[in-house]
Amino acid sequence: MNKFEQCPSNIPEVPEEADNQEKPFEILKDILKPEEIIRIEAKGEKREGSLPILYIPGWGETSESTSPLLDVLSQDNDVISFDQPREERIDKDFAKNKFEGEFSALQLQKAFAVIEAIKKSGYNQVDAVGASEGGAVLATAAYLAPEKFRNITLMEPAGMMGKDSFFKLAKRFGIDHAKQNRERPEEQQEQVATGKADFRKFWKKNLLQSVKEIKEMSEADITDMIAGLHELGIGISLVNHVNSKVFDSDAVQKEISKKLVDRSGDEHKVLVDGVYTIMSKRENEDGEMETYDGGHADIRYDKNFQKQLLEIVRALADKSVKKQDENK
Repeated sequence: MNKFEQCPSNIPEVPEEADNQEKPFEILKDILKPEEIIRIEAKGEKREGSLPILYIPGWGETSESTSPLLDVLSQDNDVISFDQPREERIDKDFAKNKFEGEFSALQLQKAFAVIEAIKKSGYNQVDAVGASEGGAVLATAAYLAPEKFRNITLMEPAGMMGKDSFFKLAKRFGIDHAKQNRERPEEQQEQVATGKADFRKFWKKNLLQSVKEIKEMSEADITDMIAGLHELGIGISLVNHVNSKVFDSDAVQKEISKKLVDRSGDEHKVLVDGVYTIMSKRENEDGEMETYDGGHADIRYDKNFQKQLLEIVRALADKSVKKQDENK
């Protein structure tokens, strides 16, 4: 059991919808079971206009390896998260008939798990963070149920660096990313060991699904979806890591420039609320902050990186509150 105990007794029952034909995900029950949802109460006073922060894990992540991040996110917000199921829980015929090949059954199962985590926690709306594969999953969930999301923060999401391939992505995860983790600062190595152990369990639970997940990440393209969500009024921040070996920041920036920049006026406008590039920082022997080669997994292992991410989430929330006040 991880440090954040699941508390099914605290999760309220959500009333059945009278009309579930208009929202096909309402028909699906128990893609995510109530006892699989992790809920953490805010440690301090909640910020004005605070909504719960939902964290959607990346590929290979578990609630055990992400517990330091969840701890940071819960400073002044309630936090909810979960582990994606490692077995098939969706009716493939239902997925095929309802969505006509728009999404695979696996993509839908993951997105519905996100939506159910919100509903079964008793919340109407959240600010959500998705990392790596979780970013693509979050974008899909917001596409299916936009009313559930005020803001989304996508941390190095899959599906934003243009053309990719299964073998290139598998290499970047299995070799380049692993090498970066081995070279992390000594104070992070205990967490890295936990992450490795969790990843082995994750992979072995369903080898076929793991292969499918890498394939679908390599084929994903969420940029048009992001632009559509922003038009609906959902706040969106994109966060990249300057040294990521998994989703190269230069390739992502090119894709943003190509698909998420409005060039119709005198000034070019990015069609999201913010695009951020974060560097890994740590305190040296002299007590000064210095950069180091961190990478894609900093969201799990680097406390300063996690704090920077929280500030981005807060900034987007503050923007939403200000906009709401102006519209009163």
